[in-house]
Amino acid sequence: MRVVHSINKIPIRIPKERWDHVVLGHPEMERFQTEVMDTLGAPDLIFEGSSGEKIAVKDYLSNLGKLIVVVYKELNKEDGFLVTSFLISKLSRLEKKRLIWKK
Repeated sequence: MRVVHSINKIPIRIPKERWDHVVLGHPEMERFQTEVMDTLGAPDLIFEGSSGEKIAVKDYLSNLGKLIVVVYKELNKEDGFLVTSFLISKLSRLEKKRLIWKK
């Protein structure tokens, strides 16, 4: 299991089961595991999800015209976990959500 600290210094768990879930739903993410962890730990933007989750975004793949999105939950000050991750081509897909942090 990998752990990455969010910008709030909360350890976010990325167990194999969660990573397998990401790759099963979004097979293109398999080669971006390092970038997903970097997005989680050092995002460009964070939006608030409708169920209390956080949505980190990083313009990591602008040469491909893509942004990495990492959805995660912070359960308390000592624990959190990865929900999913995927690529998007336009930030407008997230701009309806509340921006809670900007680099």
